[in-house]
Amino acid sequence: MTNTPTFLRETPCATTEAPFIYLLVGSHRALLIDTGDVADAKQMPLAQTVMGLLPGNGTSKLPLLVVHTHGHLDHRRGDGQFQSLPNVQIVQTDLQHVKQYFAMDDWPTAWRTLTWAIEPSTCCLRPDITLRI
Repeated sequence: MTNTPTFLRETPCATTEAPFIYLLVGSHRALLIDTGDVADAKQMPLAQTVMGLLPGNGTSKLPLLVVHTHGHLDHRRGDGQFQSLPNVQIVQTDLQHVKQYFAMDDWPTAWRTLTWAIEPSTCCLRPDITLRI
């Protein structure tokens, strides 16, 4: 699945927000952008789904970094599903944690180029498709 962006969407049956969740898998790590609006793993098994998409088994799973587009609950309510998993790091949404993790002490007056082991790829997002995970 390396270099294949995955677009997940929580079903509107579980949340009226129905947010999109983005998973980018590189050769050395993966990036999950947002964890959605549903905390209950029984209702919305996001962590199970995401971890199942990553290569490797158990503690040899590809490391996962979880970040957020912003701090609203409908973009981070699923964080708890990832908190106790091995090789998963969650960047909290407050400005101090974001600045600290990305070494951006002088934000917003200076820009940083963040280099990831995620190679460019072509993808298309179709907002009319809802994935039930």
